[in-house]
Amino acid sequence: MSRYPRIPTFLGLGVLAALFIAALAFLAAGSFGPRTADAGVGVPIAVDGGWVDFSWMGVGPVFNDEGPFTFSATWPVSVKVTDDHCRGDQFTVFDFDVPLGDTSAVPEGACDSVSPDAAFADPSYSSGSFPLGPGDHSITMQAIANPFEAGEAWIRVDTVPSITLTPEIDTNPVGEEHIVTAAVEFAGDPIEGVEVTFEVTDGPNAGEVSDPGTGECTANDDCTTDGDGNVSWTYTGDGGAGTDTIQACTTVILDAQVQVQPEPICAEAEKTWEEEPTPTPTPTPTPTPTPTPVVLEEVAEPEALPETGGEPSDGGSSGLAWLAAITGAIALTSAGGFWFAYQRRRVR
Repeated sequence: MSRYPRIPTFLGLGVLAALFIAALAFLAAGSFGPRTADAGVGVPIAVDGGWVDFSWMGVGPVFNDEGPFTFSATWPVSVKVTDDHCRGDQFTVFDFDVPLGDTSAVPEGACDSVSPDAAFADPSYSSGSFPLGPGDHSITMQAIANPFEAGEAWIRVDTVPSITLTPEIDTNPVGEEHIVTAAVEFAGDPIEGVEVTFEVTDGPNAGEVSDPGTGECTANDDCTTDGDGNVSWTYTGDGGAGTDTIQACTTVILDAQVQVQPEPICAEAEKTWEEEPTPTPTPTPTPTPTPTPVVLEEVAEPEALPETGGEPSDGGSSGLAWLAAITGAIALTSAGGFWFAYQRRRVR
């Protein structure tokens, strides 16, 4: 007799089936959802530390088994991913669940033992480079073409040179000259002696390209960067009104990238050209009429009045005659009055 109770066969099979289904669900959850540092998993990867391998297994699109590769960048970097061994895989690369892009699409092909450097340089293997700026990053890979349902590939993170173009935005009248300056750096240090190609890729002056040795570039006439990592280009905006897109590109080969295919780095700026407005003619002022002077007629002066006082011109005889006449009249009148009164008294 057994020391332990017997478990019915059908019950044991049911438990095994449940465990199998749970395992499949766990694998599916791990394969079909992007893993992030926020999920509490991650594999630190060193910047400029070389190639690190990753793997995957499963049907359909699956994510890498290791979880996210995490790092913090002080300078601009490039994340490089390449397949190796059996050809035909392809990946979407994510940074914190944000897709950065896909590696190249390639047909399914033979399997060979190659180094990651050789695979990255071989166009028959799927590969890609994805530029990132300074800061924290969390990288995952999803195998979107997975003909073998398992595999191994490689990832690396490299500090890369950077190029900037100034001014980024500017406006000028049509027909004037415009100067743009490119600055090339690596890890904050200027890079001297690399040639920069300038080109107007879009706009009214599209097709304008820098021409070394013609005086278009300064301070170095051959369009290479000076000791400060700078080179300027001048062109004339005679193509009419509109906005030009100016692109400056260079390829920098560093000692640390001898085994890695160098890629051009580019920067863009915009230049808007405007027609000068037609000046509005200034109206000619209407002259104010000069008033006609009014000529006044001369007024005859009045005859002079005789002066008062003094002796009359006729010796005063005319004035005395009048005075005597008036005095006599008064006297006669008074005498008549008296006579008339006297007669009335006699009658009584």
